[in-house]
Amino acid sequence: MSKPNAIFAVARIRALEKKLISKEKMDRLAESGKDEVMRFLSESGYGQDSDSQSLDDGEAIIENELLKTYDEIDSLLEGAGEFISLFRLKYDIQNLKLLLKLRLTQSGEKPTFAQGGIYDTNKLADAVKNAKYDFLPEIIENALTFLELSFFTDKDPQLISVTLDGAYIEYALEKGNDFAKTYFRAMADYDNIITFIRLKNISGDKKMLEKLLLPQGDIKHEKFFKFFDDDLLEAVKKLSPTKSAYQQFEQNPSAQIYEKARDNYLLSLVKEHKEELDTMMPILGFMLAKEQEAKCVRLIVTAKRNDLPADVIRERLRELYV
Repeated sequence: MSKPNAIFAVARIRALEKKLISKEKMDRLAESGKDEVMRFLSESGYGQDSDSQSLDDGEAIIENELLKTYDEIDSLLEGAGEFISLFRLKYDIQNLKLLLKLRLTQSGEKPTFAQGGIYDTNKLADAVKNAKYDFLPEIIENALTFLELSFFTDKDPQLISVTLDGAYIEYALEKGNDFAKTYFRAMADYDNIITFIRLKNISGDKKMLEKLLLPQGDIKHEKFFKFFDDDLLEAVKKLSPTKSAYQQFEQNPSAQIYEKARDNYLLSLVKEHKEELDTMMPILGFMLAKEQEAKCVRLIVTAKRNDLPADVIRERLRELYV
């Protein structure tokens, strides 16, 4: 992408940023009644091409808004661009996991695909059906080949998720630029801490930990094994990337604390580049901002549908880009 085109794309993104839901508006949305939530989304043009108007149709509205975002980025970058595609590959990984699990269970269930990936979902479906993955990046292809071989003896759905998530991290760390490597190392660290917490909570063992850890980021795998026999709070204190995340965990020792901390930290990394004028970073920032916004809207819609109080919603809301 040439510099003049990058400047044009960033100018377009600046205009779109003005439509992002601010923290103040998201807080008011959390306080709103059920009818007010849908009215606000409708009046703000969120998912405006959707006819859905009830909380039960909230997911359709969110998906429609995200699709508009990906279409806009594609139009600016002629297919999202190699750098942006690295971050959108996560949806293809999600779809591959879904297709493999459905094939193993032979449920006959029609897959509900995640939108925003870089590969046509029909092509992915055919690939899984025929166990032919040579059009995918080599690291992903090798992971899928490994899984296909494992299915002869072990049809473990958990192995599918761990193997493909790990391959995605490896691919991103191999192919990404310096920013991408920082981003995906942090993602691996947080996800490994989340796995560590969940295993400790179900009295798992080190053998299980070895199977479930993603490729290491800045926190070496040996530390997870070294502290595994420690008290949960003490172990997480030694592993935590930030003091603030641990302080919240200390008050509420739930893996959700680190899920929120992960999402907030990853967005903060790209937000540092928000004001650049002639790079891809503001475009990536806007895309990740819309995804974070979608998580918050999804949380509010789900909470309202289940009559959860506003304080529970506020506790779980992620930080926003604007």
